Amino acid sequence: MNIAIFSPHEDKNNYTDRNLVYSNWAQKKKIYSSLYVSSFNYKINKQKKLKNFFFEIDNYKGVEIYRVYSTSFRKNGISRMISYVIFSILCLFIFFFIDKKKYKFVIGESVPPLCSYAAYLCSLKNASKFIYQIRDPWPLSIVYYGLLKKKSLLFIFFEAINKFLIKKSHFLISTLPYLKDHYLKYYNYKKKIYYIRNPADLDNFNHLIYPKIDKKIKIVFAGGFTPSFKILNYFEAISFIQKKKVFSFSYYFLGKGADLEKCKEFVKSNNLKDIFFFLLKSKREVLNFVSKCHLCIAVVSNNKNSKFGYNLNKIIDYAICGRPMILTNNLKKNCFIEYNKIGFNSSDSPIKIAEKIFKFEKLSYKMKKNMAMNARQFAINELDIKKLHIDYCNTFYENLHP
Repeated sequence: MNIAIFSPHEDKNNYTDRNLVYSNWAQKKKIYSSLYVSSFNYKINKQKKLKNFFFEIDNYKGVEIYRVYSTSFRKNGISRMISYVIFSILCLFIFFFIDKKKYKFVIGESVPPLCSYAAYLCSLKNASKFIYQIRDPWPLSIVYYGLLKKKSLLFIFFEAINKFLIKKSHFLISTLPYLKDHYLKYYNYKKKIYYIRNPADLDNFNHLIYPKIDKKIKIVFAGGFTPSFKILNYFEAISFIQKKKVFSFSYYFLGKGADLEKCKEFVKSNNLKDIFFFLLKSKREVLNFVSKCHLCIAVVSNNKNSKFGYNLNKIIDYAICGRPMILTNNLKKNCFIEYNKIGFNSSDSPIKIAEKIFKFEKLSYKMKKNMAMNARQFAINELDIKKLHIDYCNTFYENLHP
C-alpha cells in the first residue's frame, strides 16, 4: 500500500519528526510512504540546494522523500505565505507529471492549509482517499492565542479552506487527545476521527544516567521562543528566584523564535545570572544536551487551546532522555505529568513556576532520580513507536475499502 504525505517541515536529520518515524516503521506492515517536504528548513533557517533545480528525490531508511523548492522566510507573514504557495504549486506539478506511483491515501496537514489543499487536489489523480491530519484546532488556535480575530478576513479565508478539507476527508487523524469532541460539535463531523499521538523512537537514544548534582541544578528549556506560549513568564520566574538571592540553579535555553531577543533583553535589563542560550542544529545535539541536565521546563500558556490537550515535541524529548519536567499548565486533563510522577504541573504564573522549581530543589537526589526513571518509563509505555506504529497502520487498513 502506498501513501503520499504532504508535510513541508519534516526533516530527515530530525529523527523524531512524526511522519518520518511512522513512515519508517510502517514499512514493517507493508505500507510505503512518499513524503513531500520543503527545501527550506525554517527551524535552522537553512535553504538546501537541490539537484534538479526545483526538486530532488531523497531517501530516509527506505522512505522516499520528494524535497521540493520553496522560498526562505524568517517570520509569519507574506513571505511565509508566498513560500507555501510556491511549494504547493510545485508539489502539484511533481505529483501529476513526475511521480508515477498510485497511492491509496494522500495525507495533508492542518498547518499549512494551502499545502493541504494541494494534497487534496493530488488525491483526485487516482481517486485516492484524502486524509486530513490535525496538529491543532487551526485556525481557531491562533484566535485563542490572541493573534487573529474571528471576524477578520484572514480567519474567514483560512476557516473556509479548513471546512472544505474537513468535508472532503475520508477520515481525520488528530495528534491531540481531546480534539474529537470539538470536531463533532463545531463541525458536525460524522466520520471517523483517530487519535494518534507523536511517537518516540527510543532505540535512537540511551544516555539515561541521571547526572549528579554538584554546585547547581541544571534546568533546560528546549523549544521555540513563541509569543503565544508566554515564554517570558519563565524568565520572570527566574527573576523572582534570583531576587530572593537564590543562585543554586543554572538555566539553559535551546532554540529560537520571535521572542528570543525580547527574552535576552529581559535578562540583560534585570541583570539575571547563570543564563545560557544555545542554538543546536540537530535533534541528536538537543537530546545529548538535555540528558546532562536535572530538570526540564515545558512552557505553555493557559488559554483555551489547552482544553484540547498537548502532544508537545519538547515533552517527548524530555521523556526520551528520562528527565523530570515541569509543564506550565495545570488543567486537570493535562496533569499527566504529576499523575505519572515525572514532575510537576504548574499554572503559567511566574510565581507558581518558581514555587515548583523550589519544590523540585527540596526533593532528595533519590526522589529526583526516581522521577527521571518514571519519565523514561512514561516514554516506553505511552510514546514508543514499536507500539504506536501498529495503531497507525491499522488506521489505514481499516479504511482500505469503501
